[in-house]
Amino acid sequence: MEVKIRKCKTEETNIANELLTKLIRFEKQFDNNINENCTVNYYYESVIDNPSHLILFAQIEEKIIGYIYGFIQENGDTTKEKVGQIDALYIEEEYRNMKVGDKLITEFIEWAKEQNVKIIEISVFDTNIKARNLYTKKNFKSVKTTMNLIVK
Repeated sequence: MEVKIRKCKTEETNIANELLTKLIRFEKQFDNNINENCTVNYYYESVIDNPSHLILFAQIEEKIIGYIYGFIQENGDTTKEKVGQIDALYIEEEYRNMKVGDKLITEFIEWAKEQNVKIIEISVFDTNIKARNLYTKKNFKSVKTTMNLIVK
């Protein structure tokens, strides 16, 4: 089975929304504060035509099996270089451990390089070991930690 990576088309944003919904529900196991009843309906419609945003699909034959979404944070007052942000990566369960995520990340990195991005960031739950291992294999390094306080 050959995995093809391609850009999401405007008329396919509903598929990206469905995959984001699945990602949010999957992440519930790592964060009890996530609303597992959340359904994303119109998130990607607002960014699909923005050249500083990218949605890529992984596809086998005609079936979309995963996606990655990211964007570029333009130079601001606090950073010297453009920063790419991978905001979402999701692979359908039956297609995991087939290097699909690796291919999506590689394509995102290539796009970011073309946009003169010098740093790419991703946030991942500490307890999501499989995701952390994937990003480590792609040479991502931990440089800062987000800490939460559960107020009682």
